[in-house]
Amino acid sequence: MLETIQRDLFARALEWRDVNTLDVASVVEAIEVAQTGFAKLSWDLVGPSEEAELNNVAVTIRCLQRADGSIPESELEPDLLCIVAKSY
Repeated sequence: MLETIQRDLFARALEWRDVNTLDVASVVEAIEVAQTGFAKLSWDLVGPSEEAELNNVAVTIRCLQRADGSIPESELEPDLLCIVAKSY
């Protein structure tokens, strides 16, 4: 019974995450989307000034990942994505 409840909670959490994570093409779009969910954008678009722009409106980088969803060994790998969200 407990395993069923845990599987259900996990499945609902994944669904919520997926529904509330949107691909964006710019930092401006990321800021807008992050007000109500998560934004995924190319790490190449986020330099020091763009990260400062995000931070100025209480949006932070949550993680970096490869296109396949795996975790990179270095932030210098090519073609990475970052997930940003509102900080609290």
